[in-house]
Order: sequence, then structure tokens, then C-alpha cells
Amino acid sequence: MQRTAKSIISFLLILSMAFMPAFSKEADAASKLISLKVTSSVNETTTIQFPYSDNMFERNNKEFYHDLSMVSLGLSMAGFTAPECIGSKSFNGRLATQNIRYAYDQLGFKDSKFYNYDIPLNNCEDKVAFSFASKRIKTSDGKYNTVLAVVIRGGNYGGEWASNLRMYGENDQVGMNVHYGFRTAASEVYTSLNDYIDSNFYLYRGDVKLWITGFSRAAAVANVLTHMINNSQNGDTIHKLCKVDGVYSYNFACPASAKFRDVNTQNDGNIWAVISPSDIIPMAAFRNWGYTVYGNAIYLNDTMDKVAQDYFDKLLKGTEYEGVVPCSPKQSKVYQTVTDVLSDVITEVSYSGYVQQMLVDLVTDSYLSEDANFSSSAITDNKDLIHAISEFIKYYQPNFDLEKNINGIIYAHFPEHYLSLLYSSYKERDKYYNDLNENNNDKHPSMPADVNNDGKVTLEDVVLIQLSVAKLTELTPFQNAVADVNRDNKVSMEDAVLIQRYIAQLINSFD
Repeated sequence: MQRTAKSIISFLLILSMAFMPAFSKEADAASKLISLKVTSSVNETTTIQFPYSDNMFERNNKEFYHDLSMVSLGLSMAGFTAPECIGSKSFNGRLATQNIRYAYDQLGFKDSKFYNYDIPLNNCEDKVAFSFASKRIKTSDGKYNTVLAVVIRGGNYGGEWASNLRMYGENDQVGMNVHYGFRTAASEVYTSLNDYIDSNFYLYRGDVKLWITGFSRAAAVANVLTHMINNSQNGDTIHKLCKVDGVYSYNFACPASAKFRDVNTQNDGNIWAVISPSDIIPMAAFRNWGYTVYGNAIYLNDTMDKVAQDYFDKLLKGTEYEGVVPCSPKQSKVYQTVTDVLSDVITEVSYSGYVQQMLVDLVTDSYLSEDANFSSSAITDNKDLIHAISEFIKYYQPNFDLEKNINGIIYAHFPEHYLSLLYSSYKERDKYYNDLNENNNDKHPSMPADVNNDGKVTLEDVVLIQLSVAKLTELTPFQNAVADVNRDNKVSMEDAVLIQRYIAQLINSFD
């Protein structure tokens, strides 16, 4: 029987050579280095260089680009509240925005406008701080277009943390399609963006492009915002000037904000939700409750190779985090187990009532206290809250101690962790970063169905799924994430059949 199985697998592998790959990695256009001031994970302002070119916005927005993703992450990090503002007794909105102002200047964007950065960080409403800026760019054929940057604050945002937990508003029922806290914040950004465009449209030349980015909470808001732009039929100024094929949305460490039933990748193919399987934050809201992200989920290969680890250490050189390993497949398995336990024990119905209110009250109280910590690590620094959650988890999962593993959760959610994984698979890195001369490796952010992560979709990927279903091999969390092409929270023969049909060009998407 074993020989027969091997024969079948060999036949399938040979057959796979007859098909062209469905996905190809991008050829990054020539870029130059731009230095941006960003908030680091040690809560200091640091300078990092990112590849950038105006020509990025001539590309097909339904393809993933490493260089655009890296500078998008850098821009979102610049949008965090500047660390110098955190300890200030009198909160200063202009000081809070100094890094993103500098980034706009470096990138050549003008007419910037800022929202909610001047609101004290102990405010726990369902809002988000964000900013807009515009730039006229010359295309490769000599014409002019306009790019509008939409940067949403995703770090050092204080009391907005309470909104992350508020999945349901007062009148919401279980079964709503979108997370209430993210939806409410995204609606404000949408309205403000429409007003911004409406008041400045006479300045715009050619096609108007939107560049939308955010990290963590901001990623979820950016994810929902882009979905609103893609699918709204309002006929307002946004839709008159901004076509869907001109919207570039890169969201990092994106929490699940939408229900599976409301997701249509074909409509939201311009959204790229970049996720590390070792990061527990994107595992909420729980998949078992039916939550996911809009658009394309790009799962980074979370096995830290030497290039990624060296770059991570370079970014955090001289800090307590230099040398730590921010992620591992084993860690992501544990976190997935924890979230599965929590989602089974706390049902969506019970959460929408007393559990949500209890958690929101705990977080709100922590930000209203006299010794509140408004930095990005504020929640993990709340020892009482972490201890309570840890004891709850240990009751159902005795082998996992949240308090002992909290640092692992912190590391995997570092922006530097995401940047290191992107950097390690960026084909042009040696051209710009001469101090890291490692050879390129084959670990890439993976497209759906690319289970073996070789940059293409073939029957080899189908075979891996078949072996997994037959319990002859075990997929890593990274492989499970990209193998689940029908997005039903499990890897099954249905996924294998869909991929086979895709390879045979019987279907052109997995929707």
C-alpha cells in the first residue's frame, strides 16, 4: 500500500510539471532609499531606510509588491504617536505627529491634514487617529497623476485599545458582518477622506490614487476602510475621483474584522493583509466565530532565517530585544490552541454581552488611572489583567502559562518582526543594504494555495494537502493558513479540489 501511495504521488508530481504556475513573484521596479523616522518597539524614535519610487503607483494593485509593502509598513510606523509625546504632561498633538510629518516631507507629500492626534490618550472612544497628504507624480509616459496617502495610527494610541475589544455596539446583534469598533473608526476616516478630497480636488492632476496603510488596530481600520471604498455605491467624491484599480491598501498584523460571509476577494483584490502566523493579534476576533480579513491574506513564512534575524537584530541593536527570536512555528501552534480554547469556552453570544463589557471596563479603567501607561506595551504591562487571563487559560490549557510566554506574544507583534520577514525575501535588498550580503533565500510571503512556498501553485501543493488530510504529514501553521483556500477554517479535500481546478484554469479565483 505504501508503494502504491508513492506511485500516485510521483505521478501527480510529474503531471504538475505540465502546468504553468498560477502566481508569480513581482519584479520590483527601480527604487531609491528614503529615510523615515519611525517609532521603534523600545518606544524611541529611530531612522530606517525604505525603498520608494513614484512608479510604484503605476503597477497593478492586485499584485503584491515587496518594496511597496516595506515602505507602507515604514509609513505606518511613522504614523504612531511620537514617543517623545508619551511622557509629556501636557499632551501636544503637533508633537505627536512629528514623525509622520517628517515622512510626508521626505516622500514629497504636501497638504497634510491630521485628525484625532490632539485628543488625550486616555480617551477610550471608538475612534482612531489618522492623517492625509497628497503628491503629484509624473508617470513613465510623461503624464501626471495624484497620490493621496491615508495613514492610520496603529501604535502608542492609548485608550483606543478599549475599542479593539468592542466588537458589538449597543444596538448590534450577533451576526453583524463587521467588528463594531473598527467599523465605527473606519466610517469616520471615510467621511473625513471624502471631505478632504472634496475640498482639494481642484489641486489634483490626472488619475487619483489612494495609498492606505496601517499596523495592528490601524490595519483593521484600513482593511475595513478599503472595503468600504471598494464596495460603496454612494456616488460621492471618493468614487468620482478614485477608481478601485488605483487603490493600494497594505495592512500589517491585521486583526480579523469581518465575517467570512461578507468577504469577496474579487471585489477587494487591492487589499493586502500581511500576517505572521506567530502573531496572536490577528487571531482575534476568533476564526471559530467566523471572523477573517477583507482582501488577500498574505502569510509571512515565520521561520526566521539568518537574514531576517540579522536584520531584526540590526533594527533593535543595543536594546534588550537584540538577539531574541520573535517568532516560531511552535509558538504559533500554541497560540492557535489558546484562541481555539477561548473561542469554544466564551461563545460569541456570551462575549457580546457581559464578557465584552467586563473587558472594556478593565481596559478603560487602566487608561483612566493616574499612573496609566500610554505606550504600545501598555496592555502587556497590566499585570493584573494578564494574570487573570493567564489563570483562565490554564484552567482549560494547563500546559500553557500566559505570564511566562507574554514576551513571545510581544516579540511576534513587533513591527520590526514584520519588517525583517519582508526584508529577508526582498529580492533587491542587497542593492540597497550592502552591510547584509547574505544570499537570497526562498522564503517568501505566500499567496493562497502556495503551500510549499516555492513561488508558484502546482500539484505539489495539492499533494501536500492530500498527505495532510490522510494524516501522512503535518502542515505548519503557515502552510495551513495558505492551504485553506475556501477559508472555512480547516484544510480538507475541498481545498485540494479547488486548487486542482485553479491549476487547470477551470476557475480564476478561490471565491
